Amino acid sequence: MKKYLLIAGALCVVAIPPAAAVVKCVALDSGLTKCSAGVFKGAYDWRTNCDTNNKETVIDGIAGCSSEDNSGALTHLQIDATTQNNNRHCYCKIIHPVMSNWVKAFSFSNSLSCTSRCAEECAKQITANQPFRYSLIKSI
Repeated sequence: MKKYLLIAGALCVVAIPPAAAVVKCVALDSGLTKCSAGVFKGAYDWRTNCDTNNKETVIDGIAGCSSEDNSGALTHLQIDATTQNNNRHCYCKIIHPVMSNWVKAFSFSNSLSCTSRCAEECAKQITANQPFRYSLIKSI
């Protein structure tokens, strides 16, 4: 019986192809990257074209509103479910071509404003605000 289990195990090992890692070089330097006018594509999506040493990269990102008011990069967003109005701090995250952490872009006066304008603010901040762009790219 052990013989059959060993043979079956060996066949499984041979039959399963090895996973290949995908490596992609992305030209983003937190100090040298400049971004053109960003656009927001929907309620939570934004996009911009960035240039580092004449190498253009399209950056896609998402926006989110949180109750947390943190000036550093966050690995996850805390959403306050008890009081909707507390989710007024706008955070942005790069999702393509690489993933960044969440970085605060702006604080709105209420959650409704944040929800309706956060993606637009992310697109605006990555193009016009060099310290924000630096923090976002540095968090990759």
